[in-house]
Amino acid sequence: MAIIKSEQYVELYSELAELMMTYLNAAALTPEELLIYQEENGDLRYTKLGQQQFEDCVDDIEHILANNNIIKGST
Repeated sequence: MAIIKSEQYVELYSELAELMMTYLNAAALTPEELLIYQEENGDLRYTKLGQQQFEDCVDDIEHILANNNIIKGST
C-alpha cells in the first residue's frame, strides 16, 4: 500500500485528469463537442460538458488508484 500526502494525491489525479481531458478535447469533431476553450486573455477553461467530463475522469482515476492501493494520507 502506498500512502501519499493529500496535496500530492490531489495533484496526481488532477494532472492525470487534465491529460485525459486534452486527449478527449482533441477528439472533438464539432464546436459543441469541445470540452476546453481558451479565453481572450489566454486562460484555458472547461465548458459545462468539459467540467462534468473532468469530474468523471477524476472519479475513474481515484478508483484506479484505490484498486492499486494508492491512498491519500493526511496533510
